[in-house]
Amino acid sequence: MMNDDDVVVARASGREAVEELRSSGALDALFERLDAGEIEMTGSQVGLGLCC
Repeated sequence: MMNDDDVVVARASGREAVEELRSSGALDALFERLDAGEIEMTGSQVGLGLCC
């Protein structure tokens, strides 16, 4: 079972990973498709961490 400290660390490392992907341009195609309305983000898809 994860304690509160584990959750904070997991969240921080997840955010860091997403920021690395964003800054590298690896998510550009995804963001373009989202902007064009080709992909719709729903609550079931927030595992990417892009919503917050």
